[in-house]
Amino acid sequence: FPSHDTIQLDTAARNAVMSTSSRMSGEISNANIEEMGTGYVMVSEHWGARPSHALWQGKVYSYEEFKRICHYGDYGNPDAIYSFNCRHSHYPFFPGISKPQDTQTQPSPKVINGKEYDYYSATQKQRNYERDIRALKREINAQESIKGDTTDLKAKLKKKQPEYNSFSREMGISTKPNRTRVIV
Repeated sequence: FPSHDTIQLDTAARNAVMSTSSRMSGEISNANIEEMGTGYVMVSEHWGARPSHALWQGKVYSYEEFKRICHYGDYGNPDAIYSFNCRHSHYPFFPGISKPQDTQTQPSPKVINGKEYDYYSATQKQRNYERDIRALKREINAQESIKGDTTDLKAKLKKKQPEYNSFSREMGISTKPNRTRVIV
């Protein structure tokens, strides 16, 4: 990572697979756009887009505008479509034939434990819970492998998992159990 952050191997592998498949989808869309000869692109829209992506999502662009505004191909740039953890896509748009995607209104912010969360910040809080749960599970596995005491770690995990579930339920966001798994 350019920021010199470190991540676990299983997380890096998942991110690499997800990013690569997303970028391949983008390349296929580009090939379709060029083959069909349309000069326009529709960019998908979703709740919880990172703030820089929320600026350009859900719109129709000329192909050249799309590449510039969405920073297409600049995968190291967090503002770019198909960058790390980006869930957007693009596809051919034919003026007069294609129908733009309906704009979705995100849920209103909610206050939980005295802090206000909009949809994006709530998903980031979820990711934080998931990282914490995985870290506890890894530490438990490590301690068990050396026959260490895991009592405190298991108590922390027993507390953290319901917090994650409760926060997600209060925000109306589905939990992602696959993101709390640890591959040993």
